[in-house]
Amino acid sequence: MAIEDLDYDYIRQALVIELTDFTLSLKEYRKKLRMTLREVEQETGLNNAYLSQLETGKIKNPSFQAIISLYGVYVLRRKSSSLTDK
Repeated sequence: MAIEDLDYDYIRQALVIELTDFTLSLKEYRKKLRMTLREVEQETGLNNAYLSQLETGKIKNPSFQAIISLYGVYVLRRKSSSLTDK
C-alpha cells in the first residue's frame, strides 16, 4: 500500500478511539513526568493554552499531529524513564 492510499481520517479516528484513556489522562501523564505545560509546549510545539484545553476536555477532537506529539512526549518518555528506573 502506498502512502498516498492511506485514509488519514480513518487512522486519526482509530487513534482517537485507541487513545481515549490517553487523552482523558493527559494531565496525569504530564504530572507523572513532572512537566509543566510550558515544558510540554516547548517539546511538542503545541500552544500551552491548547494543551490546557485538551487536559480539561474543552477540546474533544484533537488533531492527529497533537495526538502523535503528545504520545511521543508522554508515553514514550514515560516508558524510557521507567526503563532507566530499573
